[in-house]
Amino acid sequence: MDAMDQERETRRHAFALRLLLALGARRDDAEDLAQDVMLRFLERGYQDRGLDESREKALLARMTYNAFVDRLRRFARRPTEALVGDPAEAGGRDRRLERAAFVRDLVAAAGLGADAVELLELRFGRDLTLEEIASHRDCHLNTVRNHLREILGRLRALALVESGLVRRAS
Repeated sequence: MDAMDQERETRRHAFALRLLLALGARRDDAEDLAQDVMLRFLERGYQDRGLDESREKALLARMTYNAFVDRLRRFARRPTEALVGDPAEAGGRDRRLERAAFVRDLVAAAGLGADAVELLELRFGRDLTLEEIASHRDCHLNTVRNHLREILGRLRALALVESGLVRRAS
């Protein structure tokens, strides 16, 4: 590996690490996850596909986000604080409040309608399954799934822009 490849690899790793920290991962977990993402990136041969920098960052962002969510899901039986900060740590409560405010601001900035906000409340506030939401709204399961996917995609994209990890499209 020449010096140019080494520098590019370092930039990829730093990007994944910044994204994980922005998502709220603890520093040591973020380091491990960033390393896992880089290994997957290399194993799949993405570095040899000649991707331009913006496509490469988009791919890394998706891989990093998915790795973080997968790790959270694996530890779902334990409190998620194990990955995103211990409430006993100084400022743990403050970080959770900051995150909650950030999410509220995102929802407001996304300009979501009452229908979308209600869907988010049912899914994440009341912790209903997609099937329960479909029954509650008297619609098909795939309608709920697609609507939720669209809303979360908008929020994720806006979160990346607001956190400074991605530039706003002109």
